[in-house]
Amino acid sequence: MDARIWPLSGLRLVTPGLELRPTSEADLDELAGVISLDVEMDPELPSFATGDDGAIHRTRLALSYWRAMGRWRADDWALLLTVRSGGDAVGVQVLEGQGFAVRRTVETASWLAPEQRGRGKGKEMRGAVLSLAFDILGARVAETEALANNGASLGVSRALGYEPNGENVFDHDGVPETMIHLRLTRQIWQDRRLNWPVEMTGWEPALVLFGL
Repeated sequence: MDARIWPLSGLRLVTPGLELRPTSEADLDELAGVISLDVEMDPELPSFATGDDGAIHRTRLALSYWRAMGRWRADDWALLLTVRSGGDAVGVQVLEGQGFAVRRTVETASWLAPEQRGRGKGKEMRGAVLSLAFDILGARVAETEALANNGASLGVSRALGYEPNGENVFDHDGVPETMIHLRLTRQIWQDRRLNWPVEMTGWEPALVLFGL
């Protein structure tokens, strides 16, 4: 999409091994080909009784994109970024800001294709959006959460300096699950000199979309 229509179209976050750019409809087919059934989708997304779990998952992927685009407001937004490695789409990194103008708090979520996991890409892509949040958008806090058995996600968060922020137990189809909450402040990010190696371009025209 032309940046004159949607200013975020020109945003690029480039790390030593990855490129992150705002997800577009053109990316959906490629992302649908690499998303796996173990990727947790937003439970608020509708589901459909087709008998084909893969097809439902791919449909919900598209719905998550359209919902984020259609609901965007300066004080409540969800930025979906397609993560590319060697030119191929390998996952999605999400940066969200609810009540951002006042709270200056962001949340993150992400997923990677199974064969791309365990290679440091999760840390690299999270570090890229944290750089955008803290260094460009002026966020004060970044929050995230993961199931207690999701060691990979928790490991990425802790490696980047997140600290414990409580936990809760919820009912998942009759089975108790524990959700771990973590929090990273801008001060910790700066004190630990976690200036992630990322080149950020094309963000200036998009600041108005974040109320900045």
